[in-house]
Amino acid sequence: MCEGRRTMGKGLKQPICDYPFITFEQWSLIIIINTPILRTSHFAHCTSILLYSCIMNFKQRLLRYLIGVAIGCAVVFFMFPNYDWLGWTPQKRMKEDLREFPFSVDSCAAYKLDCYGLTQAQLDLAKNDGSFDFDKSDVKANPRRYHLNYGDYSFIIAMTDTSSELKDVMNPSKVCMCP
Repeated sequence: MCEGRRTMGKGLKQPICDYPFITFEQWSLIIIINTPILRTSHFAHCTSILLYSCIMNFKQRLLRYLIGVAIGCAVVFFMFPNYDWLGWTPQKRMKEDLREFPFSVDSCAAYKLDCYGLTQAQLDLAKNDGSFDFDKSDVKANPRRYHLNYGDYSFIIAMTDTSSELKDVMNPSKVCMCP
């Protein structure tokens, strides 16, 4: 039961017990809401403390949320400029494994490299700049076989957990067969 009433400017009287934990800012919102102009407008249903949620619709709230997320992401990107943000992708992980594991070349692949005129420097460039074609790769086999595409060349690389080996080199414009 309310014991008394408190007067809040211009004759606005609110029961003390209705709002026991209200700050000064919230009281000022209540005073603004209860002004005669707002009581007769489309804000008449907003007689609670939550003026903010009565005025804003869902699109406005979503927009402000997304702006906050964008600002947060920008701050994180500027705080960590040298971080590899796409290092978790399968393409990057396979290239990292290819660089870290011992790499060997099969005898048939060595013959085809000579036939196509590819040098070790070009092979290293293909390992660093090529892209893996996971649709053609067989990741269920043991060892896993990956197709690495670089320019006109396609390399088949067999990878285990500790090593990698070049098994085949293909070029559609020139045919080389192993002896």
